[in-house]
Amino acid sequence: MNPRFDRNQLLANRRDSFLISFGHDKDFGEEDDYIFWLEEQVEKFPNGFVFLVNEKNHILGQIEVSVRTYENRKIGYVHLYYLVKEYRGRGFGKRLHDYSLQFFKENQVSNYHLRVSPTNVRALLFYEKWDW
Repeated sequence: MNPRFDRNQLLANRRDSFLISFGHDKDFGEEDDYIFWLEEQVEKFPNGFVFLVNEKNHILGQIEVSVRTYENRKIGYVHLYYLVKEYRGRGFGKRLHDYSLQFFKENQVSNYHLRVSPTNVRALLFYEKWDW
């Protein structure tokens, strides 16, 4: 993922994630702030901020995971799981989940967190399925 080069795709994915999660994008924030934040995160965690692609390099989704300190211990954090509309409900979410678990393992964290909107029922069911 290259935030400056992939800017339009990244912004479209994030905006869509807001619409899915909240039903609106009014709290989306400034586009440049998100891109700047992504640049910082990609530099710190290049394997944590990536696109999920198929064998033809078509973008299926996006994952944003990092390592943070929480209550004086190192944890994994999921910032975003995102799948392009046509790939939702087809098992690709498990690939995002498996990728993040591998990332956390490689970064020696066994405790991980995320936040999800209570209105995003599909995501809630997904996270419950995987014991989040």
